[in-house]
Amino acid sequence: MFALGSAALSLFLAGCGSGNGEPTDGGVASSTTATANTLADIMTAAPTLPRAVTAIGVFDDRVVFGQSAALSGPAQELGIGLRLGIEVAFNEVNQAGGVHGRRLELLTLDDAYEPEAAIANTRQLIEQERVFALIGEVGTPTSRSVAPVAAEANIPFVAPFTGAAFMRDDRWTNIVNLRASYAQETS
Repeated sequence: MFALGSAALSLFLAGCGSGNGEPTDGGVASSTTATANTLADIMTAAPTLPRAVTAIGVFDDRVVFGQSAALSGPAQELGIGLRLGIEVAFNEVNQAGGVHGRRLELLTLDDAYEPEAAIANTRQLIEQERVFALIGEVGTPTSRSVAPVAAEANIPFVAPFTGAAFMRDDRWTNIVNLRASYAQETS
């Protein structure tokens, strides 16, 4: 789970920009190169958020991510492990000065692997906490429940821990999958 959390963060931040240094729809510019070998390399080459950008969850000193995950219940070990991996990755980035001076923060709420709790948590993270992106949802039932909520809010939904085919549907333009699909895992 630790490696998955680190990889999710790296994949998302390295892939946010347009790749040509020009701002994308979200006001993000990218200078990511193919030579990045470590998380620190990726972070220093990560998309640039100019100081003037006022995006939800992006502040002068930090970028806030939200996670609804199973910290209790039948999938708690997955949720705890994924949260730990993301926190360690964020800590590594923050120790190196953050992303262009911005510290990465993670707000995690326990959904106990229950879809209704995941929906409530996601709404709280989006509407009240005003996070930049959702990261590390655990499980197919909870991911299925919150994907429409994230899409409606136009919030990036990064590295849900599921290989379900519906997460790869072309209608979801805000989902960044990290895990292989179940079909890919089987083959």
